[in-house]
Amino acid sequence: MSWFSVLPVVATLLAEPPASVAPADPVVPPIAAGHPVAAPPAPAPADAPAPALHPAQHGNREAPAPPEQTVWYGWETLASDATAIVLFVGAYEIHFARSSTPRSTLNDGSAKVALGAGLTVYALGAPVVHLSRRNGGKAAASVALRLGLPLLIGGLAASSSPSCGDDGSICAIAYGLLGASVGAIAAMAIDAAVLARKRAAPRAGLGLQPAVVPVAGGARFVLGGRF
Repeated sequence: MSWFSVLPVVATLLAEPPASVAPADPVVPPIAAGHPVAAPPAPAPADAPAPALHPAQHGNREAPAPPEQTVWYGWETLASDATAIVLFVGAYEIHFARSSTPRSTLNDGSAKVALGAGLTVYALGAPVVHLSRRNGGKAAASVALRLGLPLLIGGLAASSSPSCGDDGSICAIAYGLLGASVGAIAAMAIDAAVLARKRAAPRAGLGLQPAVVPVAGGARFVLGGRF
């Protein structure tokens, strides 16, 4: 055999790639009886989204709302109540006036007039003040307060009074009148301190606005506003 006949065979063997060997399947060991099978590991949890930041943490902090401005006009209700108190004192003085002559019918009539005027001013004076301020709800609340509180405290005082007098009613009347007086004074104070307020009307403030007005040969600076 000559070298010329061997060389083509060698070249053919070198040109052919070696046959690929398939990987062998992994050998799974047999599971022994009575042994639990381990669960596959759980997938790693995805990263949770970052919590949203409050607008205040970004520096965009909103300005707090300004407090509501109110106007107090309790001095008007107190002036009305002072008038009612003067009428009550006048009725008392007229009715129990000490004189050398017996009490006349005129004194009794004057005392009743003064007492009736005092009750009217007490019950309706402050509500009229509220109505003049366009506070209809406050006027109704004032009437309910001035009538309900004296009746409530007077009734409680009369029911808790001791028995005295021939029929046992003298102390009940005295305690009831005292309780009603305390309730009336408390109603006056609450009306003036709490109810006698209204929302303040907005005021037009001083406003200035600068401006530059072109004129011939230049410009003119002007300052305008409202007063």
